[in-house]
Amino acid sequence: MLLQSQSGEIKLLPALPKIWPSGSVKGLRARGGFEVAMKWADGQLAEAQFTSLAGRPLAIRSKDALNVSSDGGAVKLEKDDQQRIVAATAKGKTYVVKPA
Repeated sequence: MLLQSQSGEIKLLPALPKIWPSGSVKGLRARGGFEVAMKWADGQLAEAQFTSLAGRPLAIRSKDALNVSSDGGAVKLEKDDQQRIVAATAKGKTYVVKPA
């Protein structure tokens, strides 16, 4: 409901129940070596934080535009034709994802 990770990509809030219009969660684990915390409001993502546990690329599938930052600065993103953004990560760093 809150997170789906498969085929090398992560989907945020893929099946959020309507009875949970706002909320937050932390401590989720995603394939690829990420610990995830996120907040949502009105059924939409407000912010997600990904801590890279392995230094692998972070690939997020989203129909909406997203911004990614780390240590207060923007992170360079690659976009593909499959509605994914991909960012290189460093082990131990946290990456903040917000709607654009």
